[in-house]
Amino acid sequence: MYCSVYKQPLVSNADLVQNMDILFNVLEAEKVDFIVCGNMNINVLKLNHCLTDVLCVHGVKNVVSKPTCIKNRVAPTLIDLTITNVPKGLKNVEVIEAGLSYYIWCALLWCSMLKR
Repeated sequence: MYCSVYKQPLVSNADLVQNMDILFNVLEAEKVDFIVCGNMNINVLKLNHCLTDVLCVHGVKNVVSKPTCIKNRVAPTLIDLTITNVPKGLKNVEVIEAGLSYYIWCALLWCSMLKR
């Protein structure tokens, strides 16, 4: 199952965490493999970011490990996440600076997961 999430910058981190917890609970109840992609506007390159606990509690992982936003080349951020409950199914995820929207990037990941 594929879900897309966008957190507007003015939405609180607490609201994002609460909604992600609800989403993960629903997906877990469905007992399906899932990918949640989107711009969460949370830099997960920082240790102990606000999603750390909710990801740990649900045993899910963000499979992107390199910066996805390079507006500031000195301090790039990883705000476009791909969270899944089957990280082994998404090996070798790479960030490619191709001028494409991250929605296309997430859709490509989703298609590769369906082919497994």
